[in-house]
Amino acid sequence: MPTLRPLLLAALVSLVGGIALVVEAVLRGQVSGAVVVVFPVFYSSSGLFAAGVALIFLAIVLAAFSSFSAGPGSERTLPATAESGGFVLLGPVPIVFGSVHPPVRWLVVLGAVLTALIVALALWALLG
Repeated sequence: MPTLRPLLLAALVSLVGGIALVVEAVLRGQVSGAVVVVFPVFYSSSGLFAAGVALIFLAIVLAAFSSFSAGPGSERTLPATAESGGFVLLGPVPIVFGSVHPPVRWLVVLGAVLTALIVALALWALLG
């Protein structure tokens, strides 16, 4: 069974912890929201919310650095035909691209779910 690299594991723990802190701040009513043009914006003066956002940002930085860290088994070779794909969420608009059809379909589903979640959270923050 493959093991996670330490930086990637730290990124995962930071992401889960950050999301938990943000959700806790929302549940306590310490977060406000607005819609700027079409983009939902959430803000708070709560330390709990700030710590959650900081942990999520740390998770992104650690995940980026984990791809550059050299560790056991880091010398991987790519297959002769590499396939790629990606998912970018710009505000509430998902952009999906890729060369492999089944994973791209899952990315479209992920985009739809995340878009619905963003819209629901924005409406809840505005109407709540």
